[in-house]
Amino acid sequence: MKSFLLFSFLLFVFLFTSCEKNEELTIPLSGTWQLIEILGDPGDGSGTFEPVTSNRTITFGEEGAYIANGDLCLFTEASDTESSGIFWADDQNVEPNGCRSLAPRSGITYEFSGDELLLSYPCIEPCRHKYRRR
Repeated sequence: MKSFLLFSFLLFVFLFTSCEKNEELTIPLSGTWQLIEILGDPGDGSGTFEPVTSNRTITFGEEGAYIANGDLCLFTEASDTESSGIFWADDQNVEPNGCRSLAPRSGITYEFSGDELLLSYPCIEPCRHKYRRR
């Protein structure tokens, strides 16, 4: 009887922890994000995020694809060109379609800072876009 209870308890714990792991697979990136600030360091480390008035948005899907109303190949705030691409949650990398890159991935990475999304571009000095979920 003790063995049965112990087995039942362990099975319950295993199933409970398995459910939690499945919830962790939800991609927090999915949804629409609005560009709110840009950081373009002048080369001396003194750069700070500056607010922008831009209509640029990126919508990340749950299947590893995104669409944007700006060209992510370019470090601008323009929102006049529709673009798309893919992203990898495993290494937090974004790959716009059509970028001229010799590397297998563009070098654009993302990370979260609180509830904000930061895109880092492959610049010599820091250059980043900051987005807020819409």
